[in-house]
Amino acid sequence: MKRALITTGILAVAVGAACHTSDASEAQVRDSHGNYASTAQYNAMARTEFDAAMDAGLRDFDVRLKSMELEANSLGPEALEEYHAALDDLMQKRRSFEGELARHRAMLDDDWRDNREDVAEAYESLREELDETYEEVVEEA
Repeated sequence: MKRALITTGILAVAVGAACHTSDASEAQVRDSHGNYASTAQYNAMARTEFDAAMDAGLRDFDVRLKSMELEANSLGPEALEEYHAALDDLMQKRRSFEGELARHRAMLDDDWRDNREDVAEAYESLREELDETYEEVVEEA
């Protein structure tokens, strides 16, 4: 349940940024020089918000991983053994996601928009793996 809420929240930020709609009054927004806001500016905001959501997701992953380590230490040797057995795989998946995110950030706008959903799904997969491992660590105790 908690995992679904976190994932839904991150995806909602990403989707909300991607599907930003505006009413007629917002379409008339002008910059300090009297120029209308360009589509490129809106796309940049969506991209920035998406990147911020992915960065927040990685920070949350790190906090959850540390929490799992502390939990495993307090639960005893079996839980700690399960934690250490899964740690290398989790860290490899995190590094892989970071690489995908870096590649995604380097894309041109058109490619970036096409790839945004794939990156969000990759993050969701990473979080699911972490949550499943957390459950296994707790079950070992």
